[in-house]
Amino acid sequence: MFADVDPETLMVTPIARTVSDRILSLPLYPAMTDTDLDDVAAAARKIATAYQR
Repeated sequence: MFADVDPETLMVTPIARTVSDRILSLPLYPAMTDTDLDDVAAAARKIATAYQR
């Protein structure tokens, strides 16, 4: 969450707030190397493992 966002703004956008708490954005761009992709995948696996239910 952004520290500088006005809390009142969050109250008028409850759906956006709810969705933003559940979205994971992964880096993806044409210049990514295979090593970059491996790093991102490893980090995503680490996070997913840590937060398993």
